[in-house]
Amino acid sequence: MDTGYLSDPSSNVSLCHRHLSSPFQNVLSRSINNASHGTQNYQSIEATSSVSPSTNRPSSLSSSDIQESDIVSHVTHHATGENSPTDEDQPEIIMTILWYGGRLGAAYYDSDSAIVHILLDTLETDSFTLPRRLVDELHPSTIVTSAKQDERFINLLKKLTGTADDEVEGVLNSSVASPQTERLQRVLNSSDSSSENVIQASLEILPGLAFSYEEGKHRIISTNLPGIPEHYTDTERTLHMTSKIPFDCISAIRATGGLIRYLEKNRIGVGLEKDDVKTPILDFKTFTMKDVLFIDRSTYSALQIFKKDDHPAVFKMGSGSKEGLSLFGIMDRTRSRPGRKLLQLWFNRPLNDKTALNRRLDAVEYFAEPRNLEIMTRLQEALKHTRKLGRILKKMKTATSSVADWLGLYRTVISVVSVADICRNAPRLPDHRPLPRIFSEISQCSTQELINIVKIIQTIMDKEESVSQNRFIVQAGIDSELDEKKHLYNGLPSYLHHVALAELETFKDYISGCQIMYMRRVGYLLVLKNHQKLNPDAEIPGLEFKLTSGDTCYYKTDKTRELDADPGDILEEIGDQETTIMHQMQNTILERTHILLDICQYVAELDCLISFAIVAKELNYVRPNLTTDNYIDVKGGRHPLQECAVSLFVPNDIMMGNHDGRIKVITGPNACGKSIYLKQTGLIVFMAHIGSFIPAESGTIGLISKIYTRIRTQESLSTGLSTFAVDLNQISMSISGSNCNTLVLVDEFGKGTATVDGVALLASCLTHWIEQEEECPFVICSTHFHSIVKRNLLPQSPLLRYNTLETLRDQESDDLVFLYQLTEGVAGCSYAAHIALVGGLPKEVVVRGKEMTKLIRENTPIRRYDSTSTKSYMNRCTSLMENFLSLDFIDDNAVKMFMKNTVPRAMETPKENKYRGNLTTDSNVSISNRKTASSFFTSVSENSDANVVDAVTSSDNEDPLATMPKRPCHGVA
Repeated sequence: MDTGYLSDPSSNVSLCHRHLSSPFQNVLSRSINNASHGTQNYQSIEATSSVSPSTNRPSSLSSSDIQESDIVSHVTHHATGENSPTDEDQPEIIMTILWYGGRLGAAYYDSDSAIVHILLDTLETDSFTLPRRLVDELHPSTIVTSAKQDERFINLLKKLTGTADDEVEGVLNSSVASPQTERLQRVLNSSDSSSENVIQASLEILPGLAFSYEEGKHRIISTNLPGIPEHYTDTERTLHMTSKIPFDCISAIRATGGLIRYLEKNRIGVGLEKDDVKTPILDFKTFTMKDVLFIDRSTYSALQIFKKDDHPAVFKMGSGSKEGLSLFGIMDRTRSRPGRKLLQLWFNRPLNDKTALNRRLDAVEYFAEPRNLEIMTRLQEALKHTRKLGRILKKMKTATSSVADWLGLYRTVISVVSVADICRNAPRLPDHRPLPRIFSEISQCSTQELINIVKIIQTIMDKEESVSQNRFIVQAGIDSELDEKKHLYNGLPSYLHHVALAELETFKDYISGCQIMYMRRVGYLLVLKNHQKLNPDAEIPGLEFKLTSGDTCYYKTDKTRELDADPGDILEEIGDQETTIMHQMQNTILERTHILLDICQYVAELDCLISFAIVAKELNYVRPNLTTDNYIDVKGGRHPLQECAVSLFVPNDIMMGNHDGRIKVITGPNACGKSIYLKQTGLIVFMAHIGSFIPAESGTIGLISKIYTRIRTQESLSTGLSTFAVDLNQISMSISGSNCNTLVLVDEFGKGTATVDGVALLASCLTHWIEQEEECPFVICSTHFHSIVKRNLLPQSPLLRYNTLETLRDQESDDLVFLYQLTEGVAGCSYAAHIALVGGLPKEVVVRGKEMTKLIRENTPIRRYDSTSTKSYMNRCTSLMENFLSLDFIDDNAVKMFMKNTVPRAMETPKENKYRGNLTTDSNVSISNRKTASSFFTSVSENSDANVVDAVTSSDNEDPLATMPKRPCHGVA
């Protein structure tokens, strides 16, 4: 006779919202005050006990005896590891933006942190610069606006999202967009995805009533934030919200109200939850564009501040990317994911606030000192286990948190408390300097509430057993009723063994052995195998058949029905009661949402500052001196990326101001380092405006408000613009948006069109900036248009300086050595032929190019190079002319022979067509013969000799306009 039971511990615990009979707050208080470090674990009942009438010895029931899929349903559980796949999901950002009365208001919802960020009313003209900046910085997945907006504003949003008119016209007819509305995206290729103007986002245009001010204000006040008590009246809620949001910002309130309505109607972040479950909003926060250094996307790409490398496998290119060789890549030494996210925000929003930047620099200087290495190492170790609390708190608010979320919250809070203790006990500096301000902010924010959260989780949650069973398990000693049920559950095998013996005694005339099984959500069953029946065909009275699996049958008896009533489905009751305790713990923790978010924000900032200090120590960076004076003075500046890629980097000074010139025109050979110098200047200024040390010997940098570049052309088929049109757009933004606090970097502008037009446009732009005088921006322009200097196309001004990078050339070996050192002066030529040879062009091609360059400089006709030897061609032409002059036109036979034989032989085209020999004619050919044969060539000006300019000693390529005659030339073919 076999007796025993089975259980299904893998089933998920259903959520039960009933409350415990005893007040849970008393349990929490008792748990905090008497925190018990011991744990009493219990395991799901899996063993079986069996008895035989002859041996009375236990045996086990094999798991193959019954198919669980036939009895219970399996539920997919959340991942228990820290690196759950849900943590890698990209956050969704939904932004509403409005323009009323010349003021811009915006709000966006970050699904990662569940926080609504509000941009207060900002004065905006019809140039719409701020909307472009917001879209570039936030990269929203959905943009929502009103149908009553200005047509120009809506057209701009359509342009930014690449949305066609026919894709959004249907949205206007509905009060709120349907949840099934497909994203309105333009299908772009890989090159289009990096376009400067178009992002992959949907545009939702809602009726104007969705953005009513009164309704928007009411929605904000009615939002249930975790920190607002439920008993607050409307007046109290209004007072509380007024401390967060100024309701006199009409556009901002309208945008926020429309955003909340869109989130609720489309059920963002709640999915298939009940209708009364709303989109989780943890807080309202305001942000502003003030004191932010403006940098457009093309500048980020040109300076290589960010660079994404796609997966080398084609089928994985869209699955993800990693940071390549970029400024962010070498400066990201953060240890926590919130720290890395905040560092990205700092890079996307550089500041020009001197006070805020100096606070960061003070902290970086503190951590960079060797004597503070120990405290920095301890902080880094504590930061490793910090996770994004916004995502975890959002799941708690929607009752979808998993075991991994609880463990992540527990480890994060412990790490934060450890960081706070280190900051609070940091030793004072010997020179009586104050500690970094971030230390005091973390110490003040770390209160007893954080310790209470740790004690609550540590006391109530059985972490090891929760991981083992993949569900929330409550420790023993928290709830007496729960402990009794667990004790009964643990003693269930022995009890069921006695019940099985009693059932065997009752049905001994029909069976030789039996088992009593307990299955969750099914109850207690009598289990019989076919060989245990004395008469397989006979019906057994008192047994109610339920199901069969293989050779095993399951029955209900009077005794099992009694067990269904008492003790009942005990495992399900345990799960429901533990779920109720978990929900009450969630509510307790959510009441401290603001404390958790604030302290994690400071800890993430600390992680970023330590990252800056590590990079500064490793790469020998120095602290910049920030000033409100309008000049830049950097000694021994280096390119932060280039110096990591070469064995030796030559530093250069950067001196710009009213006394050192605000506009630098740099000329020099190809590959001499002009572009590196431009990017080096931009990166050093950028690094100073994020609070980082700079790669230099010393540096004083005036605060900059904008950085524009015309360095890299971002081509895209979706924009419908040519390469030169994109260049013009970049230089146009630089001209229209620059002022005395702007840095403009221009690299070879004008090369995309004709040489004369390019020279004219570049000279006009530089002249425009020179004429700005006091409002002239800092401009560094590199060019190969030497005619700008040699033909004096720019006005004389103290703001203008000419620079070049030094090179040495060996006249004997014709080798060119780059010194990469910036000096005053103008380059004589670009040495393009030398660079072409180094670049691998065939020698005959380079020789031909040098010959053509020389002829252009001498204003001499360029003849077609279509024979093996120009010398032989000239000889044939001369011979033909001599025969023609000696021809007797009276003799018809002589004329026919001349036309039949002499002329065809002279005009024959050689079989070979290679670049060989010299273009110069044979000096032995007489002047008279050459003049006589001139009719066979392109006509030459009679006064061409007067227009010839002495050739430059070097035969390398140079701007032709720089050496052409300054007076007009006529008749040159």
